[in-house]
Amino acid sequence: MTVSYELHYPHSDSTSIYVEVSRQEGVHYSADYRFFDANTLNEIETPSIYGKYKNADFADKVIRMNYDIHIGAIGGLAGKVIAFISSLVIASLPITGVLLWYGRKYKAGAYRKEKLSQQNVG
Repeated sequence: MTVSYELHYPHSDSTSIYVEVSRQEGVHYSADYRFFDANTLNEIETPSIYGKYKNADFADKVIRMNYDIHIGAIGGLAGKVIAFISSLVIASLPITGVLLWYGRKYKAGAYRKEKLSQQNVG
């Protein structure tokens, strides 16, 4: 079952035609990347990780999943929600760190001064 094709024309006479065949909507790792000679249209086998998905070994498949894991597409809608919430928490960590630092440095000093003034009066 093919969902979509993506065709890239060669940039020069020495480059090949590149076709990406997507089999699942919303993910990129399971796509087949096929290269064809621009003059003869014979398929060119590639030694890179981007070739046919069924020919890729486990390590190549994990590397190809990098983008899909990064955007949360690997887990569907639930994966995208988890990726969004975790990135929101991670983005808030510097802000909460500054607020904690500010509270310890400046608010604690005011509290100590107030406590000392109460001891001197009484």
